[in-house]
Amino acid sequence: MGARACSIASIRRAVADVAVIPGNTSQFFVVDGDGGPNNRLLAMDWSSGRVVWHRGSAASSAPGSFDVPHSIAYDSGRHALWVADRSNNRTQVFSAHDGSLLFEWSCFEEGSQPWAIRIDNRRGAILVADGTLGKLYVFAYPVPAASAAGPPPCKPVQVLDLPPAASKLHEMAVDEVTGAVFIAQVGSPTGLIQVTPVSP
Repeated sequence: MGARACSIASIRRAVADVAVIPGNTSQFFVVDGDGGPNNRLLAMDWSSGRVVWHRGSAASSAPGSFDVPHSIAYDSGRHALWVADRSNNRTQVFSAHDGSLLFEWSCFEEGSQPWAIRIDNRRGAILVADGTLGKLYVFAYPVPAASAAGPPPCKPVQVLDLPPAASKLHEMAVDEVTGAVFIAQVGSPTGLIQVTPVSP
C-alpha cells in the first residue's frame, strides 16, 4: 500500500498510543482507535506526516483488523509491533516493515480487555494490562517465531491481580532500571498504580 496524504489533525481525536524505533528518525507508529471511528495501525513518516502504510479501518474481529486498538509496543527482536486490540480481547503482532500480520494471541481470561502493552527488554518480559478485570499479564520475552504449526504459545508466566479499586488501566510505562511498572488509571478513582512483577 503506497503512502497517502494525512494531516495529523485528521487522527488527533482518536489517537490512543504511539511507538518509536530507538535511533530511527524516518518513521513512527500510531494506533488510532481510542473510541473513534478509525480502528487503525499506522506507520507515519517523521518529516512529512504522511502515512507510509496502515492496517484496519472499521471495527472488526477479522485477523489484521481491530476493535479499539488501544496500545502499541515496538519489538526490536523481530522488528515488529504488538498491538493491544482491546475490544477483541487479543494482542496482534505486525511487521514494522510493511504491516503484515505475523500472529495473534488470545489467551486472556474471558471478559478481559488488553488496554496497554509494553516490552521490558532488560528483564525479558512482555506486559499486558487488563483494564477491565484489573490484571497484569507477564509473558517471557523474546517470543519464539511463528511456524507452520501456528503462532508461538500464548502462556503468561505470571498474572497479577491489581488492587480491588483498579479499573480502566489506561496506559503503562516500564522503568527498565528498577523493573517497576507504572499504570495510569482513568476509572474512579483516577490514580497511578506501581507494581514490580517477578522477572520471567
